[in-house]
Amino acid sequence: MKLRDQTGAKDDILDTLLKRVEEKELTLDDVKHLLVHLFVTETDTTSDALERQMTELLCHPIKMMKAQIEIDQVLGKDQPRSIQESDVINLPYTPAVVKEKLRLHPPASFLLLHKIESDVQLCGYYVTKILQAWCLGKSRIIYASKVLGMESEIDFKSRNFKVILFEAGRRMCPTMPRGHRMAHLMLATLLHSFNWKLDHALKPEDVDMEEKFRTTLQKVQPLQALPLPR
Repeated sequence: MKLRDQTGAKDDILDTLLKRVEEKELTLDDVKHLLVHLFVTETDTTSDALERQMTELLCHPIKMMKAQIEIDQVLGKDQPRSIQESDVINLPYTPAVVKEKLRLHPPASFLLLHKIESDVQLCGYYVTKILQAWCLGKSRIIYASKVLGMESEIDFKSRNFKVILFEAGRRMCPTMPRGHRMAHLMLATLLHSFNWKLDHALKPEDVDMEEKFRTTLQKVQPLQALPLPR
């Protein structure tokens, strides 16, 4: 049906892929596999990221309040409209929370797609095989503090190697741009729409932060939080 649609609407990703099919550069099976990869991997990592972000904020209520105050200053507390992608550029603290989540809770513990076969020395640094990203993010040598809400600018195009993505350049993870946008937009929307508290009078220090490895690193115990009207 999409192939027969000649309405002249602006091309989206499916239009672009189907043009490649018409030009014999891809097959319909290629398109199907790519779309499954786009939606499944993005949904998994983005939902896990949102749960982790909210868990950390609930364990650091002052940081959550700081993020909400910033959102209220930009949109207004009683604004009827929802947050748009264009608003995120004016919310520097929300991206800082997202970056801090990536440091404390990376989507995967090992950078398998950046794997090296043996221990090496590079520019004066000793790099072990099968690099452990989980440990690097928690290193007090690299990061002086593990307090939520780092303010530093981090480049998501792999020019700043304080953040190393799944791939870089032409081999960059295709779900990264959309997942990156959604992680900020969903977090800001939840903080703008509701106040939040832990369920059953649970104290922040009692929250289970243990992780389990599946497709991505996930919480063993799902977050139980109560939304309250603002």
